[in-house]
Amino acid sequence: MSLHNYKIEADDQGRISIGNFWNEDPNYSHSYGSQDNVKVLGVNLQQTLGVTDQTYATAFNVSTTLTDGFDDSSDFRPRATIFNSGVDMAGHSYTRSGIKRGPMATAHGVSVQNTGDSAITLQTMSAQLVETMINQSAGQNSDITVVDAIGIKSATHINNQGSGNSKFNNHYAFYAENSNKEVDKGYGFYVSEQQASDGYAFYDNSNSLSKFGPVVVWNETKVNMERLIRKLEEITGETFAE
Repeated sequence: MSLHNYKIEADDQGRISIGNFWNEDPNYSHSYGSQDNVKVLGVNLQQTLGVTDQTYATAFNVSTTLTDGFDDSSDFRPRATIFNSGVDMAGHSYTRSGIKRGPMATAHGVSVQNTGDSAITLQTMSAQLVETMINQSAGQNSDITVVDAIGIKSATHINNQGSGNSKFNNHYAFYAENSNKEVDKGYGFYVSEQQASDGYAFYDNSNSLSKFGPVVVWNETKVNMERLIRKLEEITGETFAE
């Protein structure tokens, strides 16, 4: 592995660079625009990898050991990182549409380019990996039970201590979009494996059921599932809807 310049520098604008961030890098700029848009800290790892190298540009770790008294405490909230993008609208509206516009706490992306003369194939690329893990080293023989393991939580929060009204018109806990026709198969939501005793691809806890709207098959035909189930019940004499 070859690591290039990664010293810490500050320019005349007060911006901090690790790894000469403000040198043009199309892997970044083609996706996120000019590096000059970064105003405080830029980190850039330029490397040439060998076949056995595994590298990470940055890593954050918090190691916490509990003491007595935490069993029912509201203050047990160890966090490795917190990101916030706060905006004071100051009486001005912004109404131009586009899900990439407006404040955003984090943007995750992976990009690929090919400067060689031959066509290439990359098996997998992932913008984000989220895992919940239980790690027991040898000699640690006590049981561990985690009641709720949450990969990603999406929630709304309104803290309105004034007299005005505040609301969200729409809240999307998960939003999927594919605007490229050069994709062979697109999946809005995909469960590759489920070995839980009771497994659900989707579950609505408010109604205690898996709930979907009308189903549209590949030829754009919309299927009325309720009518289909009633017809199956007439034919078979069995009850499918509880």
